[in-house]
Amino acid sequence: MNIQTKLIYLLLFLFSGYAFGFQELPKAKPLRVELLYVKYILLGALVSFVAYTIYCSFKENFVKSFRKIFPLLWGRQVGIDLYIGIFLFSFFVFMIEKSVVILFLWLLPSIIFGNIIPLVYLITHFEFICGLFGF
Repeated sequence: MNIQTKLIYLLLFLFSGYAFGFQELPKAKPLRVELLYVKYILLGALVSFVAYTIYCSFKENFVKSFRKIFPLLWGRQVGIDLYIGIFLFSFFVFMIEKSVVILFLWLLPSIIFGNIIPLVYLITHFEFICGLFGF
């Protein structure tokens, strides 16, 4: 793993630390036990996703792998699908937060790290989002 990759992961951990510990979240009612289990499953998925991403970084260079995959039709389709999903996530962040500044604070890391960041958002705002749906 080269120094640029290490810096990128450092940024991921700093951003996640901020998201989990330092931001003021809206008040929400306590979760029912079964929803608490869902939150723990999501947290486990996040840890697994980050661990696998780091493992892949040790095994293969992202840029070299991307150059192999992108010329393939499915490689382009998966990339387009990923970024459409990220922009849909950004739409929901804007609808919940009602702030362009906060939208961009979540969008920019999403463009770099992909779906890890929406998962961090879902976990950190889980109670509030469940409340929006009446849970």
